[in-house]
Amino acid sequence: MSEQAASQIREAPSTLGATGSEFDVPTSLPGGWISFTAGAVCVGTIWLIVLPLIGDVPAVADHIALQKQGNIDPSAMFYTDLAIAPVVAARAERIHAENAECFWGWPASSPSLPTE
Repeated sequence: MSEQAASQIREAPSTLGATGSEFDVPTSLPGGWISFTAGAVCVGTIWLIVLPLIGDVPAVADHIALQKQGNIDPSAMFYTDLAIAPVVAARAERIHAENAECFWGWPASSPSLPTE
């Protein structure tokens, strides 16, 4: 190593932390609480204001009422319970059949998608 390179290394600012490790992480980020609070406010706003407003939209309210009449728990509903599921499954199978070489590991004859 030349003397000039050694001089540049000695004069370069250290990138090491207080313990001498380049992996030192500050224990307290200055914006940490601000970011956490902002995130909590966003989640709370969506959960407590936006979602209830969506529930008041006539189409959504009708759907909720229909589910309540049938004693259906919407939180237990899976995508296969939806009327559109067979259409989506057929479309996925068609796309796979037309492009089988793109789907390695998923054989064309696989009954992996629900059908009705």
